[in-house]
Order: sequence, then C-alpha cells, then structure tokens
Amino acid sequence: MMAKNKNQRDCLIVGLFKTGEMWMGLSLITICLSLGRGCMRHWDGGDLSEGCPAEKETDGSIKESEDLTYVVCDNTARVMCASSVTAIGDYVIPSSLGGCPVVEIGAFAFHSCTGLTSVTIPKEVMRFGYGAFVGCNGLTNFCVDTANSNCSAVGGMLISKDGCLVAVGGGMSSVTIPEKVTSIGDGAFGCCGKLSSVAIPDGVMSVGGAAFHDCGKLMRVEFPDSVIAIGASVFSGCPGLNEVCVSVKSKKRISMLLKKSGAEVRNLKFVEK
Repeated sequence: MMAKNKNQRDCLIVGLFKTGEMWMGLSLITICLSLGRGCMRHWDGGDLSEGCPAEKETDGSIKESEDLTYVVCDNTARVMCASSVTAIGDYVIPSSLGGCPVVEIGAFAFHSCTGLTSVTIPKEVMRFGYGAFVGCNGLTNFCVDTANSNCSAVGGMLISKDGCLVAVGGGMSSVTIPEKVTSIGDGAFGCCGKLSSVAIPDGVMSVGGAAFHDCGKLMRVEFPDSVIAIGASVFSGCPGLNEVCVSVKSKKRISMLLKKSGAEVRNLKFVEK
C-alpha cells in the first residue's frame, strides 16, 4: 500500500453529545496528529454495544507504521488514521502495532479510503470509533478473525456481539440486516451512496444519530414496531428520501420520533404496511 506524505496527518473527527434526551451532532473539527508523547482528544465509540461516541482523553505515544498512524496506551494499540486513501485495496489490519495488540479502530480511522474494498478485523479488536469506515465507497466486505468474540461480519456489515450494527460498507447497493441486530449504531450507514432502500428488521429497538447520514440515493426506509428511539439527524443529507413504511399501530410513534430527530416529516410519505 502506498503511503501519502507523512506531514499530511489531519483527521476529521465528528462527535455526538447528549443534551437532554436527544443526541445532537457536533460540527466537524480537525485535529493534527503529531509524533511524540502527549494528550490527544478524540471521539470514541466505546464498547460496541454503546450507541454513541463519548469524548475521552488519552495519554499515549502517537506513532506511525508504513500504513497507519496509531497510539499506544496501557499496553494496547489504537489505530487512528490510514495513511493512504486510494491504493489500499483488500486490507488486513495488523493484529499488533508497536508490540501491543490492536484493540480499537479509532473514529474516522479509514475515513474516505475510497480504494478500500475489503477489510479484515484482527482478533483483539473490541471497539470502533464513530465513522471508522465512513466514506469508503468501494468497501463491500468485512472479514473478522474467527478468534474474535467481540464482533462478526455478515454481508458487508459489521455487527457487535450485542447485536449493534456498527458499520455498513460504503460500496453496498443493497443490504439484508440480520434478525440478530437489535440496534443501528450512530452513523452506521453513513455515506452509503448506492443504497436506495433499507428494511429495518423487527427486534431493532433503536436507530442511532446520523445513522443514514449522506445516503444520497436513499428513497425508502421501513421501520418495525419494535423501534422506540431514533437519534438526531438520522436522515441528514438524504434529499431523495420520500417514503417511510410503518404499521398502523406504530405510525404515530415513528412520526413523532422522526420529528424529534430533526427529520422533515412533512416531506415524508408514510406508507402503512
């Protein structure tokens, strides 16, 4: 994999923070990664079962391998940035960096790696930051080491052991969400520009903030009766969305949740299933 200029280390990080009962979007901020020891602020998804990122300060040594920028802290490694966004292809994330096991893929670590088609997650990884693979519009396949008990891969989707849909490959044109999924994580479908329709299966209780952000071709979403929470800006950047499919008994609730999320409900056609 070709590395870009080592002086070019800017990473875009998006945070979501909780205000009252709603998750609100925080504007994009840019941080510059520099070598050496220090304290770095970043947005982190925490445990895979947690829906929203939380701000965390980490004292650690920021380092670079040939392909990745990473930080070592408490004898574990966190991938922070991929150093190539075009020639990455089928990529296997190292199981260790700096002699420490890789346990986390940081927020926006592979942001807009347009050449990424497949990514393999090593066995020790247990956490993913917000938007770790967002904007990877060629990504259609996740592979997870069989020894990893924290997550699994199904049909171009990355799913936590607790049933949270963490990420969907940006190159996917259609998806069938497994029945074992109980929540859609923040930004899970972010920048999936080829998707036109998504059916959320029964059993999913929450849909995270900005879950479908910038899905430009999305026209139809089906909600099950089980959904009781929808995060802020769930359909931000979805100009083509015009149809929401719901049952008669959940129509009022889903409409209210979408309105609270900031969706333009008056522009949506509610179709009863």
